[in-house]
Amino acid sequence: MRTLYPLLLILAGLQVGTPIASTTAPLPFRAGESLVFEVSWMHIPVGTATMRVEPIPDHTIPDALRLISTARTHRFLDAFHKVDDLAESIFDPHTRLSQSFRIRQHEGRYRSHHNMIFDQSNRRVTFQKRDQPPQELSIPTTVQDPLSVLYWVRTLPLSVGKPLVVPICNRGKTWFTKIRVLKRERLKLPIGEVNTIKIQPLLQAAGIFRHKGDMFIWLSDDAYRVPVQLRSNIKIGAVRAHLVNVQGVDLDTQP
Repeated sequence: MRTLYPLLLILAGLQVGTPIASTTAPLPFRAGESLVFEVSWMHIPVGTATMRVEPIPDHTIPDALRLISTARTHRFLDAFHKVDDLAESIFDPHTRLSQSFRIRQHEGRYRSHHNMIFDQSNRRVTFQKRDQPPQELSIPTTVQDPLSVLYWVRTLPLSVGKPLVVPICNRGKTWFTKIRVLKRERLKLPIGEVNTIKIQPLLQAAGIFRHKGDMFIWLSDDAYRVPVQLRSNIKIGAVRAHLVNVQGVDLDTQP
C-alpha cells in the first residue's frame, strides 16, 4: 500500500519546450480548498486520502499557503498493513515555488521522516532526515517538491500530445520527470460527471516515490484543474483514488 502517498504527490515545476504559466495569473486554488478521495485496491475500499490548502497568516511571505496531504488506511486494515502518511509544503503564491517540505510516512513496517528547506534564489536546498545532521545541496532553477508540484501543474496550460518535462526534488535529490498529456475524457464519479484531461507521469527512478508501474491522473478540464481520479498499476491489480468530496472550489459537475 506504499502507493497511497505517490498517488497524490506527483507533478510539475518547469516545462521544457512549452510556455511556463504566468505568475501574475490568478491561482486556480485558494485557502479553504479541501479534496477527499476514496482509495481502493481491486475495487475494495482500503483507505482515504485528503488534500487541503490552508492560509498562514503570520508567515513572512504575504499570502503564503500551506499545502497538506494525508493518506490513511481504514481501521480494519491496520492489523495487516497500516498506512498513516502526512506531507506538508509551504508554497509562495507569488513566485509559485516551494519554500519547504516535510513528510512523515508510516506504511506497514516502513518508516520515513524528512524535511527540506529551499533557498530558491541561490539554488540550494537543506535536507534533513530524522535527527541526522542537515545537508546543503544544489538544485535546479524553479524546482518543486513532491506535493507543491501537483498544485503548480494546475496553473499550467495542458495540450493533448504535448509532453512536459519537470524537475522534482525529494530527499535532497532532483529528478527530471516526463509527463504525457494523453487525452480528454468524461468520467462518471460519485460527485457527478466531470470533463477531464488524462495525464501520465513517467517516473524515471523508482527511488523518487518507492513505486514501480504505470500511473495516471485525471484533472478537471476547466480553469481549476482539480485532480478527480488517480490510478497506479501495481504487481497485483491497481490502486485507485477518486474524488468523493470537494470544498472551496467551484468544480463543474453534472448529475
